[in-house]
Amino acid sequence: MQQIIMLKKSRSLIIDLLKGDKMMKIVFILALLFVALYAQSINEVEVIRDGEEFQDRLEPIFTKYYEVFVNEYEDDDALQKDLTVTFFPCAGTIEWWIGDVNVDRPTKEEAIYISTSDEESRNSDVATFVIEDVRVGHYQIGVEPQFGSLRNDFIGIASTDELPYPELPSDAFITFVPQNRSAVRVSWNESPSIGIDYCVYFHHETQRDPENIVGSFCHAERQALVGCTTDTSLDVDGVTKDGIYYFDVVAINDKNFKSAYITSQYFTGDTYEAPSSSDSSTFLPSLFLIFVAFVFFM
Repeated sequence: MQQIIMLKKSRSLIIDLLKGDKMMKIVFILALLFVALYAQSINEVEVIRDGEEFQDRLEPIFTKYYEVFVNEYEDDDALQKDLTVTFFPCAGTIEWWIGDVNVDRPTKEEAIYISTSDEESRNSDVATFVIEDVRVGHYQIGVEPQFGSLRNDFIGIASTDELPYPELPSDAFITFVPQNRSAVRVSWNESPSIGIDYCVYFHHETQRDPENIVGSFCHAERQALVGCTTDTSLDVDGVTKDGIYYFDVVAINDKNFKSAYITSQYFTGDTYEAPSSSDSSTFLPSLFLIFVAFVFFM
């Protein structure tokens, strides 16, 4: 009987809200949408396959979980395997964490790793964590957008085998040699992997995303493609605006897996160089001014 009374009260409340002013209706509809999305997000766990890339887009403020199973095979002892988890941000900024074996929907307090605490990724927004000697069972990874990010696209992978990506050199930065006012030669060190193609992307600072993502191949591919080569340098024309240009080099292997070099900056336009204190051209006028001031005040 009480449930019937509560349902009637709820029904009458909804009718009153819908009869109200326009703003009240909008607020009510948004509240219902928020509750529906939240209810969906807290129950959603997506199963991912061991060793296969997955990509997704997260809505703001919601958390999603991904689950990977570590199985034991007759000819392959899973207890001697490592589980490597890597995330590549494409747009927006995300935080991810992973719980221990068979822990469902782990919180950050229960996590054995949180991406934002990884000091090794300070030169790149690509974060990797390795669980050594994983146990048979399932591992769940929580992912949520950082505050203020509206579009949060990413690619991830969880694998008990060696990751399929091209290996980067120990010095994965990009260097520049100006060719003329509007062209520059972009160079990089060769990947230790064999059979690698390199693609170069660039954009001006006025087109830079506010998240300032570096070292992620899927973010680099959202920029302007200059061209691809098997060499370790490429001439880029069209560097015509003053300011900063951002360059990315993406290494691609024969299976179409990709790794990005560290995003590097190329400065264009006139630069001001302050004269050194030992420069006689500034020293002599200074002496003259001191002499004039001395005579004036005598």
